[in-house]
Amino acid sequence: MRIRTKDLIKAAAKAKLKALDLKACFDPHYPESRPNEAQLAFFKDSGKIKFRYLIGGNGSGKSQVGGRELSWIIQDIHPYWDMPEDWKTRGLQCLVIGKSRSILENEIWTKKIAPFFAKGEWREARSGGVLQHVEHRESGHKIIFLSHSDGSQKAIDNLQAYDADVVWLDEMPAKQAVLEETQRRTRRPNTLWFSTFTPKSINVKIRKQVDAAKEPVAKRYRMSRLDVPGVDKVAELLALEGLSESQKRTILEGEWAVGDEHVYGFDSDAMTVSHIPDYSYTWRHVESVDPGSNRGGLTVWAEDPKTNVWYCIKAEYI
Repeated sequence: MRIRTKDLIKAAAKAKLKALDLKACFDPHYPESRPNEAQLAFFKDSGKIKFRYLIGGNGSGKSQVGGRELSWIIQDIHPYWDMPEDWKTRGLQCLVIGKSRSILENEIWTKKIAPFFAKGEWREARSGGVLQHVEHRESGHKIIFLSHSDGSQKAIDNLQAYDADVVWLDEMPAKQAVLEETQRRTRRPNTLWFSTFTPKSINVKIRKQVDAAKEPVAKRYRMSRLDVPGVDKVAELLALEGLSESQKRTILEGEWAVGDEHVYGFDSDAMTVSHIPDYSYTWRHVESVDPGSNRGGLTVWAEDPKTNVWYCIKAEYI
């Protein structure tokens, strides 16, 4: 079959246009999309603020900000940040640390990062079918995926094995010690660290650390679900009828959760353990599912037959 020169030129032009769209757009699924003012404020501080905390409501686009930021950095096409010269001669090591392995692969990698690149640009490395890291075939840049919900001490131990050029922490960890450990991975000059989360759980220590952020070392950024283009504000508010005003503000605006307006107060340091003694799959287990319009919540509980103490051994979105 003969392919006409005219068709080849058309195909090349189309591919070039798509590549240009991917460089400029905010969401790779919508080539015409552009960052809004709140997102631009975050991007413009790249390399100027050491620790950037992006706090937003559910569906405010905060994780998409993280995916856009990381892809710009890796491709060295960031509109507000210049890659250091010594970074250009080697493969970068980037850590993406999230709530669970399934979210890291199916939401963060598959939807928020990979679509900014051409198909086949990355080599995936798996263990037992679980995505561990991806490596760019040409540049050698590596993105390593780590979970911070494996248990606090285990999460810290895993993190200590790495020094990183870029760290993205998605969703708030259970303990401040995990947050601090992620920041220690970027001790070298020019390294970048940023986080994206909705503060639904109560953690006084993390809140104090974030609220104490002072430029140029650290800075907070806010994003609202109601600022997303095309969102029906009336429908969003009606969907939350019955919740307290505090809960509504947390879900929509990303404001800190308030303990006295929740069913119970959660103190991570007092209520969690990094290791369950003598745990066995033969213990009695209970699975609890809370359906949601976007994602459902899943918890699995196990009862120690000797003490009748219940432990939550799994908690994630599905």
